[in-house]
Amino acid sequence: MKSQPFKGLQAVIPVIMTIALSACAKEIPERIGYTSVNALSQPYFEAALNIFDRIERVRAVMVDNELEPEEEGRDANFFCNPLVLNGKSLDYADFGLQSKGALSLVEGCPETPEAKKVPFRIFLRRNGVPVSSEYSDTNREVFEIEISDMLSQAKPGDYLVIVPARKSDWKAKRIIWLQGC
Repeated sequence: MKSQPFKGLQAVIPVIMTIALSACAKEIPERIGYTSVNALSQPYFEAALNIFDRIERVRAVMVDNELEPEEEGRDANFFCNPLVLNGKSLDYADFGLQSKGALSLVEGCPETPEAKKVPFRIFLRRNGVPVSSEYSDTNREVFEIEISDMLSQAKPGDYLVIVPARKSDWKAKRIIWLQGC
């Protein structure tokens, strides 16, 4: 069974935030005309719950990346999320079958101009077997791909597998479970 370090925090942090915001805001209602401190803290409480929902969504779509460590590339500089969609770090919580844009794999900080695109292979895996189609090809190497073309051939429950073309970039391998949203 996987350990879930955030499980206990999910229940505690919103309560702590509400208490802290209520304590900090106790003089504010008189100055701005609010009758309830809870009315002030409610948006923050809802934002905290939204954050935990997004964390759960990310955990659901990120799969063990099946890394195959090699001595070569051990010191490669890949961030925890080396995927870039439309020039920004890929947001796993919002990524799904309807996603669109140019997807690339980068070495270094993804949101800086110094980020270097890395060649990769991208394919769909269905029922443990790679899907072979026009866009899903285990042998084709790309630096960037229009992800909507790939996802148009995907079905809910498929996995999107992104494998760096060079062995030295093994740390950047990513597998994303496509849930259908």
